[in-house]
Amino acid sequence: MRSPRSLRGLALLLSFIVLPLAAAEDATTRRADVIERAAVVLEQRYLDAELGRRLAERLRAAGRAGELRDVADPDVFADQITALLRATVPDLHLRMRYQPDHQFAPGMQGEARVQRDDDAGATRQVIRSGRIDPRSVEELAASNYGITGSRVLEGEIGYLALSRFVPADLSAASLQQALAALGTAKGVILDLRGNIGGAPDAVAALLSAFFPPSPVVELHVAENRAENLRDVLITDPNRSLPGLSQVPLYILIDQKSASAAEMAAYSARRLGRATLVGETTRGAGNGAMLHDLGLGFALLISEWRNLSGPGWEGKGVQPDVESPGPEALDTALELIRRQVSAAS
Repeated sequence: MRSPRSLRGLALLLSFIVLPLAAAEDATTRRADVIERAAVVLEQRYLDAELGRRLAERLRAAGRAGELRDVADPDVFADQITALLRATVPDLHLRMRYQPDHQFAPGMQGEARVQRDDDAGATRQVIRSGRIDPRSVEELAASNYGITGSRVLEGEIGYLALSRFVPADLSAASLQQALAALGTAKGVILDLRGNIGGAPDAVAALLSAFFPPSPVVELHVAENRAENLRDVLITDPNRSLPGLSQVPLYILIDQKSASAAEMAAYSARRLGRATLVGETTRGAGNGAMLHDLGLGFALLISEWRNLSGPGWEGKGVQPDVESPGPEALDTALELIRRQVSAAS
């Protein structure tokens, strides 16, 4: 017969074995919940219903098969799901992230400015979504809202560089100030090399400066299957700058220019307002939104299908004048100075 002391020792030993197993099982269950939430988002909101169903099925199959069971690191878990989704549908906007500090405020919507039809009376599951850029408002302000360069170059050529398109409610004032500083330029170079995208309304705020106040110009149109609505991006007459609305505009792009940066270049060129110089862009053509999955995980998916021309999904925006990315500025300067000189 075992002594009470030995029984206590045995119980303690078993606890060292059982508790970690229980914790691991609990973590697996919670990860399974994340996978199921991601599958629901894809089914309900991916821009193509059939592709959304296929993505959800692949994700659930991976969960049932235990393909992700032994992945402890949350960042690795997110990366593996991203790879799995992109292997199913080659969409650069498909991405799971682990960002536990990202704040999803109640009712906060994505950067594509989703508007709900309150008259529809429909009851649906509410999926929280938020700004794609995970940085805080303070961090965005410290980055000057993505404005990395604004100056007038030799020959009275204005130069503006943007690393990101920050939502217009935060960035519009700084953007307008930077543009106004170029108001006497004889031509402008907009540098979007390395710009990974961001908010469509910031694209409208930027391009509005380069169009006359009248007539209003339709920049971009997209539709959202989940919301059953169409979103039209137009120029804002109040942001038109007389000094810039008629001058030559050259936009620099490269292989890292993506999403909203591609939208800006594509729209300006499609409307005959800009010449593109550099390299073919990445090809992230459909508008994306970020969704909260819990446990610090978030899923980025394409929700907005481009309706403005053939678009650039999967193929990128091709430049009018090809030039290696690092040399694009020099190439554009030569071209724009030649154009300004000929005009004068």
